[in-house]
Amino acid sequence: MLINADETPVQVLGEPGRDNTTKSYMWLFRGMPPPGPVVIFDYRTTRSAEEILKQYLTGYTGCVQTDGYIGYEVLSEMSVKHAGCWAHVRRKFVEVVQAIEKVARKAKERRGGNAGVAVLKIRRLYELEQMAQDRRLKVPIS
Repeated sequence: MLINADETPVQVLGEPGRDNTTKSYMWLFRGMPPPGPVVIFDYRTTRSAEEILKQYLTGYTGCVQTDGYIGYEVLSEMSVKHAGCWAHVRRKFVEVVQAIEKVARKAKERRGGNAGVAVLKIRRLYELEQMAQDRRLKVPIS
């Protein structure tokens, strides 16, 4: 049994009118508003972003980091800064590198490409992020 943000219980299996194999969605909000860190899981029967984002983020003026799901476009209508996720960007570049390598193997030649350079640069960003975390550095997002 789950508890929604409004503290109402949510029955995930055996929901009235829904098969146990019907898709549902768990929305995750993580942040650090006063008085400290918070993590919210909100169970929804749909993936529609507009309602839930407006519920949680109306009046919020900070930054929101998401994956590339098109439903997050509603954030542009709100007073938030929308940041993408490097892991999702990196995955697309890795797919390009793998496709290039597959073609090159068939042609028995070696090909480079900008996608490989992008993967290396993103790896360097991850390394810098890890160094900052190890040194407990904090940079405010403005």
